[in-house]
Amino acid sequence: MEQFQFAERLARERRRCGLTQDQVAAHLGVTKAAVSKWERGASLPDMAQMPKIASLFAVSLDDLFGYEPQLSSAEATAWYVEVLAQFADDPATAFRRCGEMAVRYWSCVEVLFYIGMALYGQVPQTTGGADRPVQGDAADYAELAARCFGRVRALARRAEEGGLAVEGVFEGAGSQVARASETAPALRSVVQRTVEAEAVVLQWLGRVSEAVALLEPLVPDGPSLASTVLAGIYREQGEDERAECTLQRALVFSLVDAECALTGLVAARQHDVAALEPVAQVVESLCANDGVASLNPSLLPSVRYAYAAALARGGERERALGALRRFADALDASWGDGFAGPRASLFDKISDVLWSGEQADYPEQRAKAVAALRQQYGLRLAADPCWDGLRDDERFVALTSRVTEDDVREGTWNVR
Repeated sequence: MEQFQFAERLARERRRCGLTQDQVAAHLGVTKAAVSKWERGASLPDMAQMPKIASLFAVSLDDLFGYEPQLSSAEATAWYVEVLAQFADDPATAFRRCGEMAVRYWSCVEVLFYIGMALYGQVPQTTGGADRPVQGDAADYAELAARCFGRVRALARRAEEGGLAVEGVFEGAGSQVARASETAPALRSVVQRTVEAEAVVLQWLGRVSEAVALLEPLVPDGPSLASTVLAGIYREQGEDERAECTLQRALVFSLVDAECALTGLVAARQHDVAALEPVAQVVESLCANDGVASLNPSLLPSVRYAYAAALARGGERERALGALRRFADALDASWGDGFAGPRASLFDKISDVLWSGEQADYPEQRAKAVAALRQQYGLRLAADPCWDGLRDDERFVALTSRVTEDDVREGTWNVR
């Protein structure tokens, strides 16, 4: 805090309260000359006087010192979007800003969450990000991300245990600053979203035991019937709309979990065609429904690519080309306009948790996602040695060109 900034605030608050320097001095038990010096910036009050001054003016110590420990949700989101753009142009400045924001808003859950997520997205593409543990700039990014994520969990714990006032992501609880009793569900949601990213960051840093300790308590021992039972209670009370909303939310989150698990199984079995086949069949069955497929439009293409690559490694030339063609079909269809209707029908009660495609920047973001996915697969087709035996085949060349074309297609997709 700069001394003159405090002086200006002190004088402003005194005038706002309609007090003279003599009255302030009498209340605090000091001389008028002392108050005058404070307001000129010539000196500062003793620390013991600060709470008395804040009380006299009916402001908090944070207000008195000009300290803003919280940002609103809108302000935090705007900062996040801004710093993401800056990482593309000036990563060093963006990282420095993340550090400064972490210091300034060390008690603001949403700011810390956004700092962690911004850095989490940058680590893999930063110098040293491919090493394990990460090195150089990537290690600095990962360390700050881990600190921010850990602080989010600590603040959530304090809020649930002791009624800590929280802000930002919790504004939906009914007021800008709400008590823990009102915000417990939001706190739990934020912690769940934080833990997965934090565990990955810890793994990157080589702190594997810490990552495991974070995740193991979250792995369920069995299925949960809570949503089904709750929906049944709602129906008995005549609240059919609420019951269906509860079931749709449970369904969409279960499907997302299942799709993530299937992606992991594909990665584990990618070198064994026989083991990969039943997993691919399950994915094909799920994605036969456009509403389900729209939750993760890159799932079917990724599985079909893995299956085609496994066939190519096994020397099954014709089957590999056929599977690669089906992969290209899936890549094209994953951005098609056939998702909106089926998904709207299946999940019509929970538009709040699904991207609708109505956001102003949706076309731009979708175009970037399509281009990035096609580029990713183009690089894999060019670099993966499993395709070496097919590079002289005209069909492979044509499929490669089809995959890498920059073609933006209409559609709505993804879960928030």
